[in-house]
Amino acid sequence: MKIVHKYSCGINEAYTRMNNFLENLTKDYAQMISHPIKEWNDKNEEMNFEFEMGGMNITGNVALYNEGLVLQGDLPFPANLMKRDIEKIIQVKLEEIFK
Repeated sequence: MKIVHKYSCGINEAYTRMNNFLENLTKDYAQMISHPIKEWNDKNEEMNFEFEMGGMNITGNVALYNEGLVLQGDLPFPANLMKRDIEKIIQVKLEEIFK
């Protein structure tokens, strides 16, 4: 799964907004998403993450750039059936935090 999202706030502001991304996602979709884990690199430009969805472990990373971000996730085979739903949930949350 790969999601590209454009923004105009720059890397530092994007980091501030994305720092609570997983926690907010878990709060808003508590019936579906649990056990969020994140780790930022030293420059706060890349975040590795994982969470549980429907009993399956979803892992990936987010790379922040000056004008946008790229989120890539590894879905276990059974989760591919929910790929569109997962992408939609993430895209909606990105729209909210970068509006």
